[in-house]
Amino acid sequence: MNQSIWKILIFTCALWVSITSVFADTVNLTITAGSPNSVKFSSKAPLETVTGETDQIWGKISFDPADIGAGVKSKLTVNLTTLKTGNRIRDSHMYNNHLHTAQYPECVFTFSRIDAQPVTGLIDGASYKFKIAGTLALHGVEKEIAAETDVKWSEALGALDVTAKFEVYLSNFDIPRPQFLVMKLDEKLTIEVHFTAKQE
Repeated sequence: MNQSIWKILIFTCALWVSITSVFADTVNLTITAGSPNSVKFSSKAPLETVTGETDQIWGKISFDPADIGAGVKSKLTVNLTTLKTGNRIRDSHMYNNHLHTAQYPECVFTFSRIDAQPVTGLIDGASYKFKIAGTLALHGVEKEIAAETDVKWSEALGALDVTAKFEVYLSNFDIPRPQFLVMKLDEKLTIEVHFTAKQE
């Protein structure tokens, strides 16, 4: 084998090592629908606080634990037809007259930006508080949102535990506000998302 071929082989191997090292630190995690993952909403009405919940949330998340400030890519989908408030009549009104789930059965969270300062990397077993921003697609409307998050990374388990909390104003998503007795909601909903994402 002549020197030219050797040089090509060495260059190819070096390039492969370089490329794989760039992507080796990024972890890809999956969120699977079902308990204990959940999405909850709460609304303070004049006579009571109405809450709803579903465990039908799923998606993907990828990030570099050693360089969390480089960003987090995540897409989470929620099945709105499975939201339950504890009252079947109220649920029916919510599906048919407000969320219009026959036309918009899902909402999608896409988080893409993170304020991790002064943290640079996640330590195994440690807990952190971050601000994450992205887009919420709901009821045929997309809006920018920012969420306060509590995060815990387990390197041994290859798992990320996340709780995110943010507010949604119904009018921003063209959702008519329920104002009748069986389901009287405030304009502002508080949303709390919890999930454990596991390495693929």
